[in-house]
Amino acid sequence: MTFPKLPIRIRATALIIATAFVATGLTQTASAQSMETIYANANGWIVRSESENGSFLGCYAESINANAQAGFGSIMRIAMTADQQWYLATDFEVPSSQRTTIVLDRSQFQTEFRSNGTGWSIAQMSPDLRHAIAAGNRINLYLDPEGPQFSLSGSGAALNMISQCRASQGREPQRTVAQQPSGPTVIKEPRTGAACSDGIARLPATGLCQDEATRLINAVGGFELTYDPARCTAAINETVIVDQILLYSAMRCDGVTSKLDFAGGARFSSLEISASAMNGASANGIPVVTIGGLHDNDAAATIYDYVTDVMEPGDARGTCYVQSGRDYGYLNDSYVVNDQPFKPNAEQFELGGRCGKWGYFDDAHSFWRAFGGYTWFFDFGQDPVEFDTQSFTLIEKDANGGWRAVH
Repeated sequence: MTFPKLPIRIRATALIIATAFVATGLTQTASAQSMETIYANANGWIVRSESENGSFLGCYAESINANAQAGFGSIMRIAMTADQQWYLATDFEVPSSQRTTIVLDRSQFQTEFRSNGTGWSIAQMSPDLRHAIAAGNRINLYLDPEGPQFSLSGSGAALNMISQCRASQGREPQRTVAQQPSGPTVIKEPRTGAACSDGIARLPATGLCQDEATRLINAVGGFELTYDPARCTAAINETVIVDQILLYSAMRCDGVTSKLDFAGGARFSSLEISASAMNGASANGIPVVTIGGLHDNDAAATIYDYVTDVMEPGDARGTCYVQSGRDYGYLNDSYVVNDQPFKPNAEQFELGGRCGKWGYFDDAHSFWRAFGGYTWFFDFGQDPVEFDTQSFTLIEKDANGGWRAVH
């Protein structure tokens, strides 16, 4: 793939430096002596790191719209600064600042772009917009009536690689990303510090001990995993999701702890089994959780839209509605979509299956939750569940470098 060169006026100022000046309202008085280094190619997105006089500034991923003229919305960049601030930029310069409604698939995000004076328009990204980009298909920045517009194919992998690039300060690029699926890789650099009191190794991405991870989970949802104590126990595992981490309790049997891997998608992301304590390698690659956005912080409305959108013509579209999952035996914060209320008797087992593939089924362990700014559809079928769905907790770094739960 060949990428067009940018005009010199656009490349005169490093993007990461430019975002810092835009964010603070300052004006850059001289060209910064900066250096860009290609870090990786993540599913068609070029990921670069930036530095100034040897000091690391941050990383960004770049997408090209070959149908647009250079300097008029041909490039979109997603940047993460060294202090973990996220920005969206395009080479379509607004006069000074411009508020716009970004349209991402069927969602809208109110955003303000500001010119940096060197050909770029830059906006600070909210977590909701960032998560939607990671799972999205197409974005229209609407800086003019026609766009600029960009495909988001591979964006989940790109955001994961930006986070990895920033975490390693642009060093040790991932050499095999082109052959990997769009899900993230766990940071391989071992954490330093005291050994865990239980003698179990720290979790590789977070560096947390089991008791520390347990405290984070207990602060949100707690535990509800059942297992055969004669053969198995429970252990905390983790999965990297863009710049956040999902903690969960999973079965550990015969030395194997069940694990999930994140896979980005055009509109929805998913969690797939990558290690199974119960079923071995035969379960690898099976998707068991679908992750979508959470619109206007309205879980019921978002879930209803998702469920009805994938219904078939023969489903009961007009009578299905969102219900609490508690009556069905699921978690306190769970939801199901059914065309009739729960009935606590044999008649209930004749119901279900009429609200589409994401609706209620009476013979499957499937339901919705909403937390951490996402909606989550758990679908484990009829098999025993080796992941504690109640324990799923999303965490992120706080301002002091510690880990906190995302509610």
